[in-house]
Amino acid sequence: MDDNQITYPFVIGHRGAAGYAPENTLASLELAYKLGVRFIEVDVMLTADNHAIIFHDHTLDRTTSLKGKVSHHNWSQLQGQDSGSWFHLDYANQGILHLKDLINFANEHPDLILNIELKPRLSNSIKTTSLAIQQLKKDVQNPERLILSSFDVLALKTAQMLWPKCYRALNLETRYPGWSTIAKNLKCKAIHIDQQQITSGFIQRCHRMNMAVRCFTVNDPSRARQLKAMQVDGLFTDKPADLFSHIF
Repeated sequence: MDDNQITYPFVIGHRGAAGYAPENTLASLELAYKLGVRFIEVDVMLTADNHAIIFHDHTLDRTTSLKGKVSHHNWSQLQGQDSGSWFHLDYANQGILHLKDLINFANEHPDLILNIELKPRLSNSIKTTSLAIQQLKKDVQNPERLILSSFDVLALKTAQMLWPKCYRALNLETRYPGWSTIAKNLKCKAIHIDQQQITSGFIQRCHRMNMAVRCFTVNDPSRARQLKAMQVDGLFTDKPADLFSHIF
């Protein structure tokens, strides 16, 4: 999988366009694309019966009409549930996406780069990654335009073993001891890090290691301009239109 010819856009739609539409829904993906976003990040986790779905929280409470842990519900219980009214009643018809729905969207938009964040529970890193990769390898038409990222080192190690050519990125909340060794051993091509952890020295270090630096979640245009001047390689944002209009 050779990504030498791929240009990675600077602005990355966080969970689609999460500032304008309910996160990780088809509406959010479609709106991000309509706004000109060609690099989108979403989250993947497993249901109780091992369906890979596009969802961020480990509980359903914040963004659906259901309660409890995602991992305690089968896909049949989640399918068709309202995942948009919490954001605005106009989105009441938005349901939880299956990984297959995401793949269909990506295949219909071949100029799109997709960053899938693997979000396993503490005990199911290998299963989450394995089942997601199985589906992705089977159905994604443009795997060279796919990034797998995670905070979970075991998930990335599993991805490295099962799909060594796939682009991997290590997610960091903080620059903990040994992060660079982990990223090097995992042969990561990027570090995705909290914007508060960014320094010029950190960026330079990553670049010397031939790793891109992208930071999350940047919604303030002035901060976006500052980070761009520091030579970060990309910004995850809930509000891509705001950044497009102020930094380009």
